[in-house]
Amino acid sequence: MDQSTEMQKSEGVRDSLILKVLLACGVASSLVYAATDILASSRWAGYDWTARMVSDLFAVSSPTRSFIVGPMLVYNLLIIAFGIGVCLRGWNRSLRVSGGLFIAYGVVSIL
Repeated sequence: MDQSTEMQKSEGVRDSLILKVLLACGVASSLVYAATDILASSRWAGYDWTARMVSDLFAVSSPTRSFIVGPMLVYNLLIIAFGIGVCLRGWNRSLRVSGGLFIAYGVVSIL
């Protein structure tokens, strides 16, 4: 093998690893969301998850708002990374559109 073939293989491995990491961000985002929900509900004295909506934890006037802002930013950045991974992996139009929608959702949620 010549040097250019070895470089192409190493670039392919690197690109494959980056794609796997981007797609793994989808799983990580769900874990961050679930952990944030559980931790925020435990910080709110009197919060009953059977009687209240999850969105109450995210409300501007909720006592958990200051805790939730940081992890939700991480969640949204992970969603954007996942969307990029889906776009890059998308071998058909519907996957690329789905990836674009994940990116749009992440960006809008940050605003």
